[in-house]
This record gives sequence, structure tokens and C-alpha cells, in this order.
Amino acid sequence: MMSLSSNLLLLSFFLLLNVLIIFFHEDISKIYNTYDIPDKVRKIHKKPIPLTGGLIVFINLFLLFIFQNVLTEEKFFFNSEINIIFLISTLI
Repeated sequence: MMSLSSNLLLLSFFLLLNVLIIFFHEDISKIYNTYDIPDKVRKIHKKPIPLTGGLIVFINLFLLFIFQNVLTEEKFFFNSEINIIFLISTLI
């Protein structure tokens, strides 16, 4: 098992990465031009909205998955039900 200080360091790294992704998600949308543009028929928003919210949720789940696997130090990837659920949902 990893020590508490290394766990806190890893958790702070993931937290910093998460904050950076949330802070720069609009820039990521500009680079890949992924916006929901209002058409004034079915959409009620006034300005283009970035479509990177799903990416942020996926990255958070992925970081949680990595953190959980590092903490438990599993030797085999398919040991935990959470790993299998994450893998299947990623494929979908």
C-alpha cells in the first residue's frame, strides 16, 4: 500500500489537472470548434455553448479510475466490478 503522503500528492496532482481542464475547456472548444450554436427554433440560449462538458465528466471518471487502481495496487485490470463498468461505459 502506498503511503499517505504519496496518496495526497497523487490526489493533489489529479485535482490540479481537473481544475486546469475545467478552466481551459472553452479554449479546447475553440481549438476543435465544438460549439452548440443556437438556431432560435429549438434552442433558447443566446450565444454558442461549448460541448466539452461530457469530456470533463469522462476525464473526472478516468482520473477516479486511475486513482482507485493506484491506491489498491491491483495486479489484474478486471479484478474489480468498477473497472469492468468503467471499461464497458468507455466503449459505449
